[in-house]
Amino acid sequence: MADIAELDHLHAIADHLRFVEGPGGLPVAELRTPAASARVSLQGGQVLDYRVGDGEPVLWTSPGAVFEPGRPVRGGVPLCWPWFGADPAGRGANHGFARTRPWRVIEAARLMDGRGVCLCLGLADDAETRELWPQTFDVQAWITLDRRLTVELLTLATDPLPTTLSAALHAYFRVGDVGRVSVEGLDGSEFLDKNAGLAEARQSGALRVEGAMDRIYTAPGQRVTLEDPVLGRRIGIERLGGDSLVAWNPGAEGVAKIGDMPAGAEREMLCLEPALGAVEPVTLAPGEEARFGMVISSESAE
Repeated sequence: MADIAELDHLHAIADHLRFVEGPGGLPVAELRTPAASARVSLQGGQVLDYRVGDGEPVLWTSPGAVFEPGRPVRGGVPLCWPWFGADPAGRGANHGFARTRPWRVIEAARLMDGRGVCLCLGLADDAETRELWPQTFDVQAWITLDRRLTVELLTLATDPLPTTLSAALHAYFRVGDVGRVSVEGLDGSEFLDKNAGLAEARQSGALRVEGAMDRIYTAPGQRVTLEDPVLGRRIGIERLGGDSLVAWNPGAEGVAKIGDMPAGAEREMLCLEPALGAVEPVTLAPGEEARFGMVISSESAE
């Protein structure tokens, strides 16, 4: 477990960044700017919370989330790596091991304009990861906060053999009532419906949630907007690279099968997830790198 006092000594930035003991004793970085705040768990390199000013949380974390070493946290922005979904080799848990591993702090700095802060976290292979995925690697998560929140995932292929992977930023957005929100910016986009055996379809108009949903939009536009009339806000999600966008909500029946989501949780959240290789994994030659991410913003709908 990382030493909080040592992290503060090495990386704290007055009025912008400090390290605290979070739920379950997990170390958490607290980022703050004049316009926004965020909290990042060093386990998983996972953003847990993001707010603009004194507003409502933009991200959703399950009331039943488990905060324990080595356990995934349900909510925020989990980093799914080096596979998204089921382990293709059948050896590990869904969505990879990066979200349950301790990440190290590489650097922290104020932005040059003085109005933001950036935190870089890193994860490298060790004996435990090589039992699940027998390759060397170097992965970095770059988290930048001003008024907006930017999350980028950088993979450096350090193994002498080609590196094949998939990844996603599994962002959970908090909504007032999922049945009343709409997602603009996907009209005309093709998608694969995972709840219908990967059937191909095309989005017509705004995306609306009616029951369980699990879709991979294979060529979406760069930006979508989550319109929430109940909370009176618009959440913008801008993709930075990647090749797809996943829209997921488990529905009531799905929630009943998930141990860390209480009944009714499906009404409070919607996942919109920039992804890389969600349909076909990508392969990096030795020395290559892959970077993708997203920029999240929140504005009043008035």
